[in-house]
Amino acid sequence: MVEFDKAVRRPLLEFVPAWVHPNHFTILRALLLFPLILARNIPWLAVSIVLLSSVCDLFDGPLARVRGQTSETGASLDAFSDKFFLLGALFFACGSRVPSGLANPIGALDVLLTILRPIKKRLRVTTKSNKWGAAKTWSQTAGLTCVLSGSPWLGNLVYPIFGLAILFALLSFRGHLQDFGK
Repeated sequence: MVEFDKAVRRPLLEFVPAWVHPNHFTILRALLLFPLILARNIPWLAVSIVLLSSVCDLFDGPLARVRGQTSETGASLDAFSDKFFLLGALFFACGSRVPSGLANPIGALDVLLTILRPIKKRLRVTTKSNKWGAAKTWSQTAGLTCVLSGSPWLGNLVYPIFGLAILFALLSFRGHLQDFGK
């Protein structure tokens, strides 16, 4: 993440107006679910919305770090926004195009990860995300893109990509459980 911060630091400072707070990107990411649901049957538009959502996810954290505006609230909002958009897209935009054998475990693991955060906070255990959580988010995004593209070729990648998302979610969950032992 440090390398990405270095690569985008200058453009963020130059092109993002001062009145734009990092949480604006985070909230926009969540709100993009609604136009995505409406555009779910227009492949180019649906994929564009997923990509815009990903750009928001890429910029909120680095912008907060560059401006010194990081907070526990922002980190929690970011995690919620990710899950809101990704799970909403999975269940409401993709619907039956993603088999329940893939969608349900992803949903269940994301709910478990969401429940775990306040428990860790209450017990004063670190609530920082881990590399597996980031991999889970990006693999879910890739899977959504494949589904919403309407491409038969990309559709063939749905099982392996969402399978990876499940694996990464399990590894992320394990990592969060290991935090209790530190």
